[in-house]
Amino acid sequence: PQAGDRAPDAPALRDDRGEHRLFDRFRGTHMTLLAFGTSWAGLLDDIEREFHGRVQVVSIADGRTQDSGGHAARAYGVTRDTLFVIRPDGYIGLAT
Repeated sequence: PQAGDRAPDAPALRDDRGEHRLFDRFRGTHMTLLAFGTSWAGLLDDIEREFHGRVQVVSIADGRTQDSGGHAARAYGVTRDTLFVIRPDGYIGLAT
C-alpha cells in the first residue's frame, strides 16, 4: 500500500496489552506510526515521549509488537525497514 490507500488490517498481533488486530490500534483520534524493522527504535522512543497521547506507535520486529504469523508484514508488503503514518480516518498518510 501507499499514501492515500486505506490502511490494511492484520490479525493476531501481540504486545504488552495482549492480542489484537491492527485496526484496534488505529481506532481513535490519534495518528499511528506503524514501523517495521529495527532502524526506527530511537526515533519512535522520541516521538512517543514528545507526542504522548496524540501519536500511537505500533512497532513490529523490534520486540514491542509480535507479528508471529507474518500477517501485518504480508498485508503491507514489507521486505525492509519501513514506516507508515496512519491517519485517524484509517488511511495511509505516509509510506517510506
